[in-house]
Amino acid sequence: MKWCLSPRTLALAMILVSLSTWAQQGPIEIHDRLVPQAGAARKIALTLDACSGKYDHDLIEFLIRKRIPATIFATKKWLDHNPFGVSVIKAHLDLFDVEDHGENHIPAVIGAGRKVYGIPGEPDVIHLRREVTEGAKSITEVIGVAPHWYRGATAEYDSQAVDEIAKLGYKIAGFSVNADAGATLSKLAIEERLKHIGG
Repeated sequence: MKWCLSPRTLALAMILVSLSTWAQQGPIEIHDRLVPQAGAARKIALTLDACSGKYDHDLIEFLIRKRIPATIFATKKWLDHNPFGVSVIKAHLDLFDVEDHGENHIPAVIGAGRKVYGIPGEPDVIHLRREVTEGAKSITEVIGVAPHWYRGATAEYDSQAVDEIAKLGYKIAGFSVNADAGATLSKLAIEERLKHIGG
């Protein structure tokens, strides 16, 4: 028996197969690179994740002293627990952008039992939406500037989460180098990875 599919049906079937394959592959990291400008010096975009730990005074003071801009992806949890750090960052919004890292630092993978780096993901779409929107709300209230970018905990996503985050109006922030592999690498391994940035 021979099947004849219209181009539209064939295209839809290819998209469904592609999404199905992505779902079976598990979560992925999204990688971004700055587009080089002709004649301009090479640049990198520094992003830092403020998850649920303490404020790193030495790091932020170094960036301020050297006038190095950075985008900080902060969770509501981090903002709530680090009022002094928040005050320093707010005093230097000429250097720092603060974007959404979620409410409670939960990976953007959906389904019971799913984990990334041992951290449980979201049980369903409703919980994912809350993670994104409550994180954004906290940044707007605490920092005074509404975020436009989202980076989920662990920076890994499944296809359903990617779709939902886009529906909420946020762009997903990736990176070209994951310097600490989800806070699992030693200082020496991180330094070795950072040597290859922009190479």
